[in-house]
Amino acid sequence: MTIREYESWLRRELSASFYTNEEIDEVVSYYLEIINDRVDAGERLEQVLFDYPPRKIALSFASEAYQRREVKTKRDSGNVVGKVVKYTFLTPFLIPLGILLIVFLIVAGALVISFFASLLGVGGYGVYLLVNIIQSGVAIKEIIAYSALIVAAMGVLLILAGLGVLLFKGVIKLIIKIGASFSRKRRNA
Repeated sequence: MTIREYESWLRRELSASFYTNEEIDEVVSYYLEIINDRVDAGERLEQVLFDYPPRKIALSFASEAYQRREVKTKRDSGNVVGKVVKYTFLTPFLIPLGILLIVFLIVAGALVISFFASLLGVGGYGVYLLVNIIQSGVAIKEIIAYSALIVAAMGVLLILAGLGVLLFKGVIKLIIKIGASFSRKRRNA
């Protein structure tokens, strides 16, 4: 195989993935430089090309490429997470990280849903309680006290739900950074 054939193969593999043309050019020039340096140092071209399989290269740059890109909308953010999960499972040394990511997504999603469900439950029960208190002829001071307790409980649940969402976003960013660092370490090794 010649260097030109290898370059063509590498470009096909990168094009089949999610890389932009700029990223493809960057990756191709990086690896061609490494290959040419090793060949110039006296190594056989076949062995050097064998050390850099294009499919493996395409997968190893996935998380780093996503980390570089800016997420412009919430929809893009969801696509990024989905693609990171996909490419994490396609790269063998990242499979444990992918399992951790999926477990975290499930747990964090369940927590956020349960916080909002609790918020709805407290709100519904609060309305029911206030209606019963008003119908029973209780003084206005007690009605205000019960209302304040219900609002306080709903506020605490809202704060906890917001913290859950922030934690969720933070861990997603952390997992993407960890994946990118693994890719860089593996590429530099």
